[in-house]
Amino acid sequence: MSPSDLPPDVVTGTDGAAQRPLDFLIVDDSAVMRAVISKLVRMSGLPVGEIHHAADGAEALAVLESHSVDLATVDINMAGMSGDELVRRLRANPATAAQRVLIISSERREERTREIEASGGGFLQKPFDAETLRAAVLRVLEIPDA
Repeated sequence: MSPSDLPPDVVTGTDGAAQRPLDFLIVDDSAVMRAVISKLVRMSGLPVGEIHHAADGAEALAVLESHSVDLATVDINMAGMSGDELVRRLRANPATAAQRVLIISSERREERTREIEASGGGFLQKPFDAETLRAAVLRVLEIPDA
């Protein structure tokens, strides 16, 4: 993949690496997990811009109405609107259908993982570290690692 194949809002350097800070939405019903993921994003070595938080799918949809993000990390099992329902709603809305999503869960179902990846998303199984998170973010955003 060449830098010209990247999403239009991702600026790359001559080496193809992302130069512009990436904006994130972290969706998880656990405040502790949101804090952990935020910390790992910052420790990952990625260029980080804004990090938004949502405690469930409904809050995530509200955040996305007023903020554009490069990637949403989404827990599957949440109180209120689940991660699966959030992804379904994102894909059904033309304004958010192309939103890149990284599903973060302690469960891994191969069929569901294939569905997520086919719709422009990725899957990351808990537990994970900053390096694994970085690799998953770059893979979902289709940015070559420098």
